[in-house]
Amino acid sequence: MTSKRTVILLSALAGLLLVIASFRPWITGTSTDVVLGGTPLTALGSQAVPGLLSLGLLVVAAAVALVTAGRLGRAIGLLAYAAALALVLGLTLRALTSPHAILGPIAGTAAGRAGSLPVTTAMSIWPWVALAGALLGALAWGAGLLGSRTWTGLGARYEQRGEDVAGSRGERVDRAWDELSAGRDPTLDDDRPLT
Repeated sequence: MTSKRTVILLSALAGLLLVIASFRPWITGTSTDVVLGGTPLTALGSQAVPGLLSLGLLVVAAAVALVTAGRLGRAIGLLAYAAALALVLGLTLRALTSPHAILGPIAGTAAGRAGSLPVTTAMSIWPWVALAGALLGALAWGAGLLGSRTWTGLGARYEQRGEDVAGSRGERVDRAWDELSAGRDPTLDDDRPLT
């Protein structure tokens, strides 16, 4: 449950739900204002939760940093992940508890006025989808918090172990990568430089 694969899969699903929800209508309604005359009003997820698309992408990016980086990168990834989830949860709960505060200013703008107008509202399923995405992300964050103590970054797999290669007389011999870094072709018998 605390494997890197689990964290990535849950985070990718969470980010996908948040990104999709940002383009869908969250709140619909009408206003009794004379100018609007019952015109249907809609607040998309990106209007109800400003930056929802970016927060969904941040969840995925933080998860990638969490599973690929070293110790410091994992700590930063966990903090960024937690911040994104806290924002999504807080703003989604705000949209669910006070949809008038979101749709009212949209009605005011549609009527050409500053401020908010009284509206009647109805919620769609999409705020709940975003909330489910945030909860999936929280589950992935918890798995990452528990598992990250034992994980290593990707760099450890490719780092040189510090072992020198001994030649036939015990002297240090450059490895093929060292030769290439120095500009020499290790496949040639002589010391001709690479051109």
